[in-house]
Amino acid sequence: MERSRRFSAQLERRISVVAERTGTGAKNVLLRLVSHREVNLVLASIIIFSSLYITFVSVLNRPFMHPLVYEEDNATETYTEQEQSFMSTRDQYVNSTMSIFILWLSSIIIGSIFQFIRLPNLIGVLLTGIAYKNIPLFDGLLFIDERWNRFFRKAALTVILIRAGIGLDPEKLRRTKGAVFRLGIISTLCEAGAIILASYFLFGISGRMSILFGIILAATSPAVTIPTMLDLIKNGYGSSSLVPTALLASCAIDNMTCIAGYSVSVALIFTTVKITYEMAITFTTIVLSVVGGIIGGRILWVFPHEGSHHVHFTRGVLLLSVCLALNYGTLAIECPSAGVIATVLLSMVASVKWRNDTPGKFKEAEALAQMWNFFSMQIMFSLIGYEFDFRKIHARTVFKALAILGVGTVARIIAVFFLSFGSGLRLVEQFFMSLAFLSKATLQAALAPQVVERSEGTPMHKDAVLFMATCVIGIIIMAPIGSFSIVDFCAQIFLDYRRNMKTLEIFLHIYFILSKASIRFAFAFFFAAFICSHLSEHINIKHVNYKVKMKN
Repeated sequence: MERSRRFSAQLERRISVVAERTGTGAKNVLLRLVSHREVNLVLASIIIFSSLYITFVSVLNRPFMHPLVYEEDNATETYTEQEQSFMSTRDQYVNSTMSIFILWLSSIIIGSIFQFIRLPNLIGVLLTGIAYKNIPLFDGLLFIDERWNRFFRKAALTVILIRAGIGLDPEKLRRTKGAVFRLGIISTLCEAGAIILASYFLFGISGRMSILFGIILAATSPAVTIPTMLDLIKNGYGSSSLVPTALLASCAIDNMTCIAGYSVSVALIFTTVKITYEMAITFTTIVLSVVGGIIGGRILWVFPHEGSHHVHFTRGVLLLSVCLALNYGTLAIECPSAGVIATVLLSMVASVKWRNDTPGKFKEAEALAQMWNFFSMQIMFSLIGYEFDFRKIHARTVFKALAILGVGTVARIIAVFFLSFGSGLRLVEQFFMSLAFLSKATLQAALAPQVVERSEGTPMHKDAVLFMATCVIGIIIMAPIGSFSIVDFCAQIFLDYRRNMKTLEIFLHIYFILSKASIRFAFAFFFAAFICSHLSEHINIKHVNYKVKMKN
C-alpha cells in the first residue's frame, strides 16, 4: 500500500514537471514565432488590412461577409434609371471631393496667414468655413455630401483621440504628485458644473442639454495649449519649473475626462429604452472598452518587430488603422462611446513602450502631430465653420453664448488657482496656470456637430442649435485669448519671473504685452470684418443667378 502511494506521488511530480516544461516550451516557441521578423510583419499586415476592411465596410454600410452584394431595393430599376442614379451619385461624389479639396486648400492658406500675424491658425481655418457659408459671393459654391461630412469629421476626431491618449505619460503623472489630477479632473468638473447650473437656471436650457453644454464647453483645447507650450519650452521658458509638465499632462487628463463624460452622457440622454437598462448597457460598454483598449495597447507592444524596416511608420499605420476601425465599427453597431474610450486607452498603453524605445524623441507622436497640423485640423474646423449660418443666429443667441462662456471662464480661473496650492508652484505660476486653461477649440469642434445631429427630431434640437453657436463663438473668442495668455501675457512674465523685479516694472511689462496682443487681435478682427462686408455689399448679380440655377 505504501509502495503504491510512493509510486503515485512520484508519478504526479513527474507529470507536473513535464507539464511545466511543456507549457514553458510552448510559451517560448510562441514568443519566438511572434518575434520572428517575417511572421511579425505578416501578422501586423493582417491587423492593418482587417482594420481597414472593417472601416470601409462600416463607412459604406455594407454587409460584413458579402460587401459587394447589391441591395434588393435597387434590383427593379430599369437600365435608364440605374444610369441616371449612377450619374447623380457620381456627380455628388465628384462635387464633394472637389469641394473638400477647395475647402482644405483655402484653410491651409488662410490658416498660415493667421499664424503669421501671431493668431492661432485654427481661427483662420474656422473663419474660412464660415466665409464659404455666409458670404454671398461664395454661398452655394461648394457642395459637400452629408455622408462625406460625417466621415471626415469622424476621422479627424479619431486623430484627436489618439493624440489625447499618447499625451498621457504615466511617468510625468507620477512626478506631479497629484496636482495633474486636481487640475485636469476637479477643475474641469468645476467649470462644467458652473456652466450646467447657469444654462439651466439662468437661461432656461433643458437639463439634458445643459449637461452636454457643461461637459463639452469645459474641455481645454490641446490644439492651442500644447503646441504653444512646447514652443515656449524650446525657447527656454519654464525650464526650471514644474509648470510645463503639469500643464501638458493636465490638458490631456482634462480632455480624457470630458471625452468619458460625453460618451456616458450621450448614451443616457439620447436613449430610447428604459434608463435602468441603458445604464446597465453603458456600464458594460465602458468595462468592455476599457479592457479592450488595454489589451489592444499591449498587443501593439509586440507589433511590429523592433528590428523591422520602417518600424515607426508601421507603428503609426497600425495605431491609426486600428483606431479608425474601432470608431467606425462601433458607430456602425450604434455604440460609438465604446470606440471613443477604447481609442484613448489603446493609444495610451501602446505609447508607454513606444516612448521608451526612442528616449527623447517620440516619432509616432510627431507624425500624428503633422497629420493634425496639415490635414485633420483643416478638415474639422472648416467643416464646423461651414455649418455655421449667421442667418439662423440672432443677437440674443450671441449674448447667451457669451454669458455662458463667461460663467465657465470665471469658474475655471478660480478653481485652477486654488487647486494648484500645494503643488510646489509659486503664486505667479499658479496665476499662469489659471489662465492657461482658457482656450476652447478641439473637442468643441469635434463633438458639437454630433450633438446637433443626434438631437434632430427631438425637443432638444433648438437648444442644440444654441449649443453649436456657443461652441463656434467660444472657438473664435477663447482660442486667441488662450494663446495670448500663454505666449504674450503669462510666459514672458511668470515663467521667467525675477524675484527682485520691482512691482512697477512688472505692471509696465504686463501693460506693454497686453497692448501688443490687443492691437494684433483688433487688426485681424476688423480686417476680416471689412473684407466680409465689402464682398457682401459689392456682390455681382451673376453669382446670384448662378446660385439659383444650381438650386434648380
